[in-house]
Amino acid sequence: PWQGAFRGRYLYGPEKAPVRIVMYTDYQCVACNRVEDDIRAMLGQRTDVSLSVKHFPMCTDCNPSLNFNMHANACWAARAAEAAGILYGNDGFWKMHFWLFDRDGGFTDQQLNEGLQQLGFEPVQFINPMKSDQTLRLVQQDIAEAKWLGLHFTPMVFINGVELRGVF
Repeated sequence: PWQGAFRGRYLYGPEKAPVRIVMYTDYQCVACNRVEDDIRAMLGQRTDVSLSVKHFPMCTDCNPSLNFNMHANACWAARAAEAAGILYGNDGFWKMHFWLFDRDGGFTDQQLNEGLQQLGFEPVQFINPMKSDQTLRLVQQDIAEAKWLGLHFTPMVFINGVELRGVF
């Protein structure tokens, strides 16, 4: 599944940052949320760091490598982030990414609708891409790549292409 350059579809921070973080994540993962908080703090303090995100939802709805759901809404959360990127580009992806982590990846239909409005997204326009095969394929591409890399847990973090181990 290797696709070339090691980064996600969306980038937060400078394109040619000396410190490049790639994180495989699950929006409902407690450890992922802690790492996300640390990375966000770093991004707020430094201009030489970039972040890319790839998805590894611990949910059988989209992750065929699992036997049971650890995080029941994780696939929908990942697909919501991808839909935001498809519809609203890089800025839209990151707005949704932060919104999802701020609520631990969980939401009801009503909360999603309210969140979309708060983010400036059109709810009616948003739902069809979120439920589409396109968002499912994007999430499953990330899952396949993560498995190829040997992912067994989230988060899986790389800094400048080197896996960061033993800190989560």
